[in-house]
Amino acid sequence: MNADKNASRHIVLPQDLRKLKNINYKNFQFCTFARYIQKDSFHSNYINLQKHLLTFVKKGYKILHTSKKDYRINSYEVLFLKSGNYTLSNIGLKDGIYEAHLFFFDNAFLIELIYKYKHLLNFNPSCLNDEIFWIRNDKILQGILESFNPYFDENTQILDPIINLKFEEIFLHLLLNKNSNFITFLAEILKEFRLDLSQLFEYCEKEFLSVQEMADFAKLDLASFSREFKKCFKMSPKRWLDEKRLQKAKFLLEFSKKNINEIATECSFSSISWFIERFKKSYKMTPKQYQKSKNLYF
Repeated sequence: MNADKNASRHIVLPQDLRKLKNINYKNFQFCTFARYIQKDSFHSNYINLQKHLLTFVKKGYKILHTSKKDYRINSYEVLFLKSGNYTLSNIGLKDGIYEAHLFFFDNAFLIELIYKYKHLLNFNPSCLNDEIFWIRNDKILQGILESFNPYFDENTQILDPIINLKFEEIFLHLLLNKNSNFITFLAEILKEFRLDLSQLFEYCEKEFLSVQEMADFAKLDLASFSREFKKCFKMSPKRWLDEKRLQKAKFLLEFSKKNINEIATECSFSSISWFIERFKKSYKMTPKQYQKSKNLYF
């Protein structure tokens, strides 16, 4: 047996996905998802998660060794892990294969969905402090996760809105079924934030003109607010504000009769050139090109 096969590696995910063999992955604006197939079981890795992880084990089984205990996740079970977890992970084969789907997502995506479906959430503080969260015997969830398969074969980012909706389908399914494991998973993430939910919801709903205005709303100095906001959303408030403006601009470019100057002004960009530069960097085309390709009025 090759000693290298048994050697443990320290892997940072999803950053190191490109270094792994037998993996097919896609990066999207708000998430990364991957299909992992392995044909030998002599793999054990220390893993540091940069984002939260949903793992769907399709064939074989996974064993997670943590500081508290070992967990075995069997075929057709779903596992949630919070970002930052360090684990030693082993896999087992079924009919000579281990296959899993990995879905990485960040706080910004979660907060947007929690805001959208806040009327369905009821957190119970007494059930917190679980280490990992997994779901068994959920046939509908298995079907939703299986339906991601065709998107691994597409080589285009235009699927971004579809992937967003499919993630939302997972989220909504678990909420409507009052899945206690998933709700506890959300609560474990949110309890680490200094900014409370009512404030986070305001950032999703209200249009702020500047980062300073956001900090004033949170009643924090600019440095403290920026630090806490980045902890929640995994990006700076300036970048987040620009992303929100770009999303609004993208909508107006596609569905309104307004010209580029009017849209840049309405979305509070400091200059037309800055708007064009940021839009092109995010969407790989200028606002005018996007408008001509998407807007029926043009």
